[in-house]
Amino acid sequence: MSGSRQKITLLSKCFAIVLVSLFWWTPFAAAQITIVPYQDTDYKYLVVAHGSDSGFEQPGFNDSSWPLGNAAFGEDNGFNCPISTTIATDWPINTDILLRKTFVLPSGVTNVIVSVAIDNDVQVFINGHDVSGGLRTHEGCATRGSFNFSVDPSFLNSGGDNLLAVRGRDRGGADLLDVQITAMPSGTCALSPFHGELRIDPDGGVFYLSGGFTVAGGCSIDPPRQEVLFSVGDFSVDLPAGSFFKVKTGYVSETRINGIFLCIYLKSIAPPNKYQLLVYRKGGTIDINTSPVPVSLIIDDISGSADMTATFF
Repeated sequence: MSGSRQKITLLSKCFAIVLVSLFWWTPFAAAQITIVPYQDTDYKYLVVAHGSDSGFEQPGFNDSSWPLGNAAFGEDNGFNCPISTTIATDWPINTDILLRKTFVLPSGVTNVIVSVAIDNDVQVFINGHDVSGGLRTHEGCATRGSFNFSVDPSFLNSGGDNLLAVRGRDRGGADLLDVQITAMPSGTCALSPFHGELRIDPDGGVFYLSGGFTVAGGCSIDPPRQEVLFSVGDFSVDLPAGSFFKVKTGYVSETRINGIFLCIYLKSIAPPNKYQLLVYRKGGTIDINTSPVPVSLIIDDISGSADMTATFF
């Protein structure tokens, strides 16, 4: 969604409800467990022609001759993409790159998610099973959380070794591939996967956030009756119970204080537990000039957080 269209959508959903206090606070740590982080090390990898080396995703495939490389993989080639500074291993354009990595899945975890930053296309396998639904197409610069794939528990070896295998495909210009695997302790309520992208005008004090989350762990939210804490970088807001207003498509909060306007729209997209997160802020200045940016949302005691890719204007 473009910045102007997103702003119009958010403002049309915001109603004058209550004024709340802004203050600085330290975001709560999410219960989410990171099993394979972005920019992880010691991947087995191989650069091949498009579509080559079918079967590389199977656990029994022999990768002993493959070199080791660290994520992210890619080439920026002067495009100045937001997370190109994380590139650690070269991936030539107009090729496929194959990744293999063994990881241990702790016992007693659930809601395993594979999140991907990709330019252009990606296919993800766990223990030989396709969890991405084929090769998924993505245009433009890579962003963290471009795709978030849930892993069927039957595909996993709980408490033991598991194989992550990824095919990245580039179609020219610049490319980048990086992967993260997260999970939740069994029975834990969380906003997971929690993902999004930011557009920021630091001097104008403006940002737009477009993202989303799933309320995991068999839990639910009722923002009009719950305290909500929201943070982007060092900017934070505490919205007491009663700050959100229920509308037909979800929940809306409007905050105005000390010259800063903030609108948060939680749009229900797959009842009862999936939401689109749209946020618009204007006023003052924003002391953020690097990407990615830490973002946190806590509804009552259910939390989600992510490092979101930011573009600046």
